[in-house]
Amino acid sequence: MGDLRKCSKCGQPSGDYASVLFASVFAPKDSFMICGRCAADDHAAGLVSIEEADHFIEETTMNLEKLEELIKLCPETTPVPEELEPFAMTPLKVYRALQAYLAAFKSRRMELMTEMGSEQRLQYEIRKAVDAENYELAAELKKQLPGDAH
Repeated sequence: MGDLRKCSKCGQPSGDYASVLFASVFAPKDSFMICGRCAADDHAAGLVSIEEADHFIEETTMNLEKLEELIKLCPETTPVPEELEPFAMTPLKVYRALQAYLAAFKSRRMELMTEMGSEQRLQYEIRKAVDAENYELAAELKKQLPGDAH
């Protein structure tokens, strides 16, 4: 069993980010911890489409906003014993972890966008504009499609 105060992937202490401890009563020697940053990067790496990335970006943004409201209502938290600090899920640590997830999702979205061809990107942006009922934008984007009759 490694040092459960440090991330098993990057070797850094969890610090200001919420971390996840993986432990089993059947194999306690195999326990490990992953910091919020590495967990975010792992999750984002598994995204395979722009739609999926947009979904997680929207959901994470909404969760951040809700958590901001909670932190404003209850700005003071109960002190955490030093021994539990690496594993404590305080509102502020969860907030910072969500920020790491949002950044990772946005970065992955950019990677996915650059992998797409320009026509695919335009088609996607047109679908988003139509879904948002922004028909003016959809029409402008449609004019940019190759072979589109203006």
